[in-house]
Amino acid sequence: MVILDIGRNSLCPCGSGKKYKKCCLHKDEQRDFLHSTSKETNQLLHKYIDLELKWESDDYISTAHNIVKSMHTEYEAETVAAAVNLWNKYSNATQPVIRKAGIMEASIEYSIAMIMELPITQATLATKYNVSAGTISKRVQEILDNDWFLDQERP
Repeated sequence: MVILDIGRNSLCPCGSGKKYKKCCLHKDEQRDFLHSTSKETNQLLHKYIDLELKWESDDYISTAHNIVKSMHTEYEAETVAAAVNLWNKYSNATQPVIRKAGIMEASIEYSIAMIMELPITQATLATKYNVSAGTISKRVQEILDNDWFLDQERP
């Protein structure tokens, strides 16, 4: 097997004529991420939370780590990463108060399930996280409300 050392600014080896960073770099990075072992993926997600994302509170970081811990065995890596990104954007935009462990994790998981049309119920998550389905429903409505996202985009 030949391993190529391709620089970001080199021509892409696929033959497109574009620079590697503008062509296949993202796909190659994604492929490595998705084909890593569950343990490696889990570690990558935790590093991503700690090193790549900005957080307004240590509680929000802890919640992000809890999201990974509770979701990584049941979902594809890209779904868990999407959940972490949703939590990051939502928490930074709205700065929610976290009163009970599990509520935000369950709400983020259900929000992602709704967005990605995954078959999961609020009742299942309520049992998994030991919270009420009504509380999940209320938080999901807040999370999926577009006002916080629009407010974040304004200068």
